[in-house]
Amino acid sequence: MARTVAGLMAGGYYAAIQLGPCKRPCKGTVIATGTAEEVERYWIPGEVCIGWYPNYEPIRRLSQEGLASARKKRLRRKLEKKFPLFADQFEEAEHRARPQFFDGVRD
Repeated sequence: MARTVAGLMAGGYYAAIQLGPCKRPCKGTVIATGTAEEVERYWIPGEVCIGWYPNYEPIRRLSQEGLASARKKRLRRKLEKKFPLFADQFEEAEHRARPQFFDGVRD
């Protein structure tokens, strides 16, 4: 499966195939990721560009209580928008069907 540079999550170096001359930032299909040494072997002038993508934001994990609260609020918001008259009934049914999900338990 082809990945694009925009779809990369963690920081590091990448090599990407370019159509036409290399542009900054590189917008080609990613063929390799890793350290500078690992990516350097893929470099072909004018065809494969090498770039660096930083990721300064750490992944935020919600606590179990925070996750449960977010899931309940999201469900309520969706039901209120789609079924305003029956939101209470549908919400109760959904909580009964998947109690662990709405308690914030992760798989």
